[in-house]
Amino acid sequence: MEELIKAAKKLQVVQDQIQARQSQWKDLKNLLKEDLQVIGEESGMDFEVQVTDHIENWESVSFKLKDQDFSYYVKGNKKQVIVKSGGYMVFGLMPSGFIKIGMVFPKINDIKEKEVSFKEFDLVKDLKKIGRESLIHHFTRFIREVTAWELGEFEDLKERIGFKVNK
Repeated sequence: MEELIKAAKKLQVVQDQIQARQSQWKDLKNLLKEDLQVIGEESGMDFEVQVTDHIENWESVSFKLKDQDFSYYVKGNKKQVIVKSGGYMVFGLMPSGFIKIGMVFPKINDIKEKEVSFKEFDLVKDLKKIGRESLIHHFTRFIREVTAWELGEFEDLKERIGFKVNK
């Protein structure tokens, strides 16, 4: 019985910590939106800050590079536009109350399969560690990763560049 009580107390502590992190997120979400907006404007990039919050406590704030017309092809008598999605950096609240920071690589729509290529940068367990300096650090990493993608500087070229690969 003693071990059961000890385990139940530990569970209660973990649940209280999750609830505290979820409460902290509400303020952090607004700070992220504001800071990402400022960082984006100061960097001169074409972007938008997006908030996904239709499921409470499983939310995200993203910095999304604007989509671009990439190329064209003719289908019948119509000229079709192929759009390159710009990729985005995301700060996502996980059910544990931790924040997952990562990015989704750009992709070439209608050529790339539908899967999302996500690269995790960090899993933050102490939300107080997310501040302007850490934002700039992760933002810089995101920009470097997208630049490498644009230049084709990666090993898995066919997967990252956005073309379907027949296996």
